[in-house]
Amino acid sequence: MQIHGKVLEDYYGSLNQLYDELNLSPSIIQYLKSKSGLMNNKRNMSIIHGDRHKKNAIINSSDELIFIDWELGCVGDIAYDIAFHLHQMAYTEEDEKYFLNQLRNRFKNSEGLFNDIELYRLFLLARSTLYHVYWTDLVYKTGNKDEIEKQLGHFMRRYNRLSNFKEFNIQTKSEEQLSKVFVRFMKNSMEDQR
Repeated sequence: MQIHGKVLEDYYGSLNQLYDELNLSPSIIQYLKSKSGLMNNKRNMSIIHGDRHKKNAIINSSDELIFIDWELGCVGDIAYDIAFHLHQMAYTEEDEKYFLNQLRNRFKNSEGLFNDIELYRLFLLARSTLYHVYWTDLVYKTGNKDEIEKQLGHFMRRYNRLSNFKEFNIQTKSEEQLSKVFVRFMKNSMEDQR
């Protein structure tokens, strides 16, 4: 939870107008803190990868799946590792369902595991949405249209997924609507600097 608070604290000060217009307030962190008490603390910790996604996986000549790039590996909660994987992957609904069903067969007696996976996914989604406000603002300042379009689409997907949680009071926005928010912020920032 401290990481999420730090992300917002680091960026909110200079970008508060942008966060406010997007309705991304510190209340998100308070909500996540209230939910963190629901985690199952009885589960044994294990070695986790910490950055488990398709670019960090290879299939060797024996058709075995091997994970590489262990720089974020540590002892932690397997629910976090699974949630991070789901957060990073662009699974179709069908593929995600298949993946989770395979996990349910593998972890039949894991008390609270799937509830914790969903809580971690919410934490990761909130953190990445908060962080990507900062990153999208930086990309807009470069003026690179291709990079702007790519980053804006990436941010929109995360922002709109976060809007599914009514607790955050966020309205779904199109790329065009989000672009107007960032352009307006840039314009106001330039006027403030004069």
